[in-house]
Amino acid sequence: MSYVRLAEATERIGAPVHRVAIPRIEKGEQGVTLPELIALGVALEADWSKWLDRATAGVDIPGARSDRAILRMLIAEVEEKLETQRHNLFQAEEGAKRLNMPEAYRERLVDEADRYRGLIDSLEVALRRYQQDLRGMEDDA
Repeated sequence: MSYVRLAEATERIGAPVHRVAIPRIEKGEQGVTLPELIALGVALEADWSKWLDRATAGVDIPGARSDRAILRMLIAEVEEKLETQRHNLFQAEEGAKRLNMPEAYRERLVDEADRYRGLIDSLEVALRRYQQDLRGMEDDA
């Protein structure tokens, strides 16, 4: 995937990463925020949860590294992304139905809606996994 397409995908997800920043992040020349990291992982359809371990390696914040705290943080991040993507989906679906526009643009909105559905599905899978893991930890406590 080109840097331009990856940047466009992260923008659709709701956490845009500039195309120039992507190779710099890859080379370790530029830092990356958690929302950007998750957006890149989702856009690449990668198991981005492992990236979090590497990204936070060596950071010692009392209590912040507990598994429960990390899962709660991830759940909150994914829920926020889901809200954004559901809104994007609503706009794409309603725009295609209600707005007076050329057919080519209407088809583009329908295609975007399909992409949003795929992103939502991916985020929902991650959310369920995190919620299940958190419930398991709380049951063990």
